[in-house]
Amino acid sequence: MATNPDPAEPALLEQTAAAGSWGGPSYRYRGATIECLPGGHVCGFVMDGHPLSGRGTFGVVGTITPLVDFWGAYAHMGHLIHKPLGTLLRLVHYTH
Repeated sequence: MATNPDPAEPALLEQTAAAGSWGGPSYRYRGATIECLPGGHVCGFVMDGHPLSGRGTFGVVGTITPLVDFWGAYAHMGHLIHKPLGTLLRLVHYTH
């Protein structure tokens, strides 16, 4: 079972390689592995249990970190939420 990040825990974005498997910088963030193309403007991520893991590219690293943060918050309060995750992700997209 995947471990979800604690939303109260300080988030540290750690660069793990200047040239990772996609040719650009690689990062680790709250259990997610983030890979970028050269230049760091197109990135994707892999994270156990995350519904968007490995599903394409999301722009710069700063676009991915809120998705990881949101997943941690959703996992910790999911029992209080009665909307499907896809609806919540659309709401986050429109409010940020």
